Amino acid sequence: MSTGGLPRFLPVTVCKVNAGRRQEITGHEWHNLRMSPSDPPPGGDDAELNEEAADVELYGVVAQRLKDAHARVRALDVSDAERAALTRSLLMVTEAAKRDLPEAARRLARFVADLDGLGPTGRTTG
Repeated sequence: MSTGGLPRFLPVTVCKVNAGRRQEITGHEWHNLRMSPSDPPPGGDDAELNEEAADVELYGVVAQRLKDAHARVRALDVSDAERAALTRSLLMVTEAAKRDLPEAARRLARFVADLDGLGPTGRTTG
């Protein structure tokens, strides 16, 4: 049977000890167990884990702020063209977060500050 040029995975049986009992699992199940988020990555030190935890926390904060900013843009009473321009700005922040999370957080903070200067009608207040 041809697999279309893709490597064929053979079912590998691995033994796992669970609560004092040996349990056989397939290679795919073993992989999924090893990739579980509850397991720390092998070989890392505490400084790396703390930095990774801080990155994960920052991702969560930026994601929530992006969600809130999108909701605020949708709620503005502006033309479709203005709303599209604001949404494109938020999408640029989202794209930046994939490469440079701290810079994306700074861009988002500037965007929200500018948005705070707009009234509910999308016009500059004050």
